[in-house]
Amino acid sequence: MAPFMPDQQPVDDSPPGELVSLATCWRCGLPAPEEADSCPHCAARLVPTVSGPFALSARPGFSADWLDLLFKTYIVLLVTGIIHACVLGISFHPKKGQGLDPSDRSQIFTQILVVEGIDTAVIAWAVLSTWGRFEKPTPPQRVRLTAWLLALPALGALLLLNLGYHALLRELIHAPLISDRLMHRFDLISFVAICVQPAIVEEAYCRMFALDCLRGALGRHAAVWISATMFGFMHVAVLPSFPYLIVLGAVLAYLRLASGTILLPILIHFAHNLVILLIECGMN
Repeated sequence: MAPFMPDQQPVDDSPPGELVSLATCWRCGLPAPEEADSCPHCAARLVPTVSGPFALSARPGFSADWLDLLFKTYIVLLVTGIIHACVLGISFHPKKGQGLDPSDRSQIFTQILVVEGIDTAVIAWAVLSTWGRFEKPTPPQRVRLTAWLLALPALGALLLLNLGYHALLRELIHAPLISDRLMHRFDLISFVAICVQPAIVEEAYCRMFALDCLRGALGRHAAVWISATMFGFMHVAVLPSFPYLIVLGAVLAYLRLASGTILLPILIHFAHNLVILLIECGMN
């Protein structure tokens, strides 16, 4: 079918006897073949034909295959997290009133790095498999600027909420948390495992791959809170922190959508974990 201007009528140049199913482009409103990946008039990505529960809610650029990839990779991440939590529960037995022995702490952080290595490989596969295929958020310039200006106040509020929530949690369970024992000393292994890897890898998965995939199927707000809940369950080894992690994940997701870039949530995630690590080291 040859391109035509909006004020022209479409010309059917298909072979005689062959019927071409047409769909309406979501951007320019002109007809385009249903099987086409992009509109021949404005080059917008077209919504594939989707059956099942996502048939009425699919957004431009959505592919049902991406939900399948999201489900499979998330199951792998959950399984590794559960295995790590079980191993950590078996090996984590500090003496009352004492911190971890250096050898025990080194062993636990080695386990954490192994799990994070597996997660990094899985997430890299998911992100690279869909790189450049999602409709990226393109907020107006004033919205992007506002997101960057509000990022620091949001970080401060998150840190206060984190410290208050976990202080209350310690009072309720009358015992220190696992993180209190692990983050009593600042060194390279804790910096990489707690600050660097989560900020880059978790943001690439939760605030880029998962958020964009779910946003294409369900819309903005549903995608934010579902991806935030997924983010919380990924930290099954620190399950008591689950409610706070959902809030953290939602704030980072909205910052990503408002800024239009993954860089801002990466920086906020890194700064958040670094400040908590430094505070925990100072308290122990």
